[in-house]
Amino acid sequence: MSSFLPGPQAGPAGSNMINTFNTFDFLDELGMAPLMELSFMPRGLMSTPEDQVPPTIMHYRGIHEPPKNWSQWDAFVEEFMTNVWERYQSPFIVETFNEPNCGFYVGNGCGKDSGNKTAYFELYKHTSEAIRRANPAFRAAGPVTAQLGWIEEFLTWAVDEGNAPVDLVTSHLYPTDPIVNQTDRFGWVEQVTKAAEAAARRGLNFTLSEFNAGLESNWDYRDGVYTGAFLGHVALAAQRLPPNVEGLSFWTFSDVFEEQGFASAPFHGGFGLSTVHDVNKAGWCVMQLLSQHGDTALGTAASGAHPGDAAARPQAAGASIQSVDLAATRRAADGAVVLSLANFQPNGLAPPPTVTVNVTVSGLASGADRTATVHRVDDSSCNPLAVWRQAGSPVYPSKALVSAMRAAANPAVSSAVCHGHGSAQQACTLTLQLPSMGVALVELR
Repeated sequence: MSSFLPGPQAGPAGSNMINTFNTFDFLDELGMAPLMELSFMPRGLMSTPEDQVPPTIMHYRGIHEPPKNWSQWDAFVEEFMTNVWERYQSPFIVETFNEPNCGFYVGNGCGKDSGNKTAYFELYKHTSEAIRRANPAFRAAGPVTAQLGWIEEFLTWAVDEGNAPVDLVTSHLYPTDPIVNQTDRFGWVEQVTKAAEAAARRGLNFTLSEFNAGLESNWDYRDGVYTGAFLGHVALAAQRLPPNVEGLSFWTFSDVFEEQGFASAPFHGGFGLSTVHDVNKAGWCVMQLLSQHGDTALGTAASGAHPGDAAARPQAAGASIQSVDLAATRRAADGAVVLSLANFQPNGLAPPPTVTVNVTVSGLASGADRTATVHRVDDSSCNPLAVWRQAGSPVYPSKALVSAMRAAANPAVSSAVCHGHGSAQQACTLTLQLPSMGVALVELR
């Protein structure tokens, strides 16, 4: 971003705002607000002498160490964030650095023994205080660790002992991280819950500021229907999270980012919801479907619940039926009832079989038959990866193939009947078949 670029056109502390303002202006036009992450250390501020090679991370060689001069760093952060406030006057969330337990200053890889915790805490203290001086409305967030690391230690140091301001607890977790039980469908949710509870004990909210379906390199994971099914599962799983969970931030929008360099092939296991050719993946399609949900929960009757789950009775937030997750809402704009179903198993379990699900929806205006619109994402719909493979998986697809992949990147749409139980019961039952790792969104009007 060239945010630190001392010169005649920069601020007194070296802030250069052009790239930041261009990016934030674009987000503002879309009605979005950024979750900011102040990372990595600018070369002109790093503690390593400039004639030596500093510790770096990723393809873009982000410098992974504290500054050489705290006063200079403090002035830069305060000036930078003051410029942000004057332009947008919005209480953005501002994180300090990225995954410091992945080799910050010392160590390799990610985990409790990687990174210099003491050095990061000092960096966080200086940064969060500078953010607050720029404007107290900004929300200082941390520790931004991988695998939900250091949260308890960070909160003890910052909050319990009063060493630094914290307005929001943020961290990262992937369902394939070692702390997650890979054979439990809700193992990922359980770990996020523990982190949120640690924040709640200090009266703070929690945001999972980075997650994806997994860190596996298998193309089918992030490029195929697995990610779509995982996101459908999250639609239900998120209902189990504590009320102080503010948000879950999926990494990332598209494969156009520099962490690992730009791969040539359109499908290479990238983290994005769309490819470098702007071809939407299954995960993108599921996100589109989930956005059709309303904000009023409805009861659903579920049988054959996942072992250990309480979903064998009507639940407002949805239910888990063996490998199928279900959520139901009512949309205020048109009164439609919206159901989402995902036939998902995590990587630690065998892929689920195709299943037939009977869903009873209650709380309707009458028990008459209703025609439902069904949108599907599975192996045969919104699966451009399959189109690419059928064409021989070319590294550089032709324009015609790119067009074909884009055309295939849409959910299938059909209709079904939700059979009424009679006007007195104000309910109907819908029968759906869901293939393995398939997602369906149903609209009942």
